[in-house]
Amino acid sequence: VEIDESAVPLPDARHAWCGEQPNVRSRAFFMGNEGHGLSEREISLCDKLVYIPQYGVGSTASLNVAVAAGVVLSAFAEAAAFAQCNKQGAKFDVAERPRRTQTRGFAEDDEEREMRIQARRLAREKAAHGGDDDDIDNPPPSLDTLFSES
Repeated sequence: VEIDESAVPLPDARHAWCGEQPNVRSRAFFMGNEGHGLSEREISLCDKLVYIPQYGVGSTASLNVAVAAGVVLSAFAEAAAFAQCNKQGAKFDVAERPRRTQTRGFAEDDEEREMRIQARRLAREKAAHGGDDDDIDNPPPSLDTLFSES
């Protein structure tokens, strides 16, 4: 999301997303910094640039990045035909809060903690590869690798 010569307004991007049959697992959204936007390197990694049109006389120069992210991600969710959450009155239904399995202040030993961290790391790696265990040994480059100064 960046104001740039090649960027298309968000309403036009929504039509493009609908026509592409959005694949949620292969999408990443870069949000430009309010003051400086995206770097040239970040822009070079983007397939498309979109911007949120501003309306009215004397409109703001930019939106807060959290607000902009909410607007764009909501537009994408609508274009991707995500199911809307159920509502009851003026509130959305939310899932039941999971019950605690440990008491607050429970201190696990170092071995238990390391096993839990390793299990979470493996689950994240598996999820990042679409659940395919064969590719875990050859992960794609991380964003840190892509943006490190060479």
